[in-house]
Amino acid sequence: MNITPLILLFAIGFHSIFEGIALGMIKTESVFVKLMIGIILHHIPASISLGVSLSQHKTKSLKAVFFIFFGLSLIYPIGIAIGLSLEDAPELTSVCLLSISGGTFIYISCSEILIHEFSNEKHKFFKFALFVLGAAVITVLWLLHDHEHDHGHDEHH
Repeated sequence: MNITPLILLFAIGFHSIFEGIALGMIKTESVFVKLMIGIILHHIPASISLGVSLSQHKTKSLKAVFFIFFGLSLIYPIGIAIGLSLEDAPELTSVCLLSISGGTFIYISCSEILIHEFSNEKHKFFKFALFVLGAAVITVLWLLHDHEHDHGHDEHH
């Protein structure tokens, strides 16, 4: 039995609840909008990945597929509600929750998803090229954000 779809579902769900918590803890509108856009943009490929994984697993029950995606759609509001309840929590709480979220996603991606994908010889170079492209895009976005943050920080002094 291939449990990759279940592992991916768990990873996306666990990651999503912590993203929702982070979103609920945001106090400024501009930061909220930026984080929301980032979440939307990265959940598109995550949902596609889950759909592909389910199709490779040959899930025959449309009802099961519906409930999987419906359940995932409920996770963000739950996370946001938790985040709103933690609104006055210290910043360290937010940092810890985001670290758990990111760490979980990286662990599941590296220990389950990538190993499974690269064990299949088909399109190995293409998969690697997309992997490198994704890492490059994330790095550039991080550098741009870091640069923007430094500029904004300097202007306040």
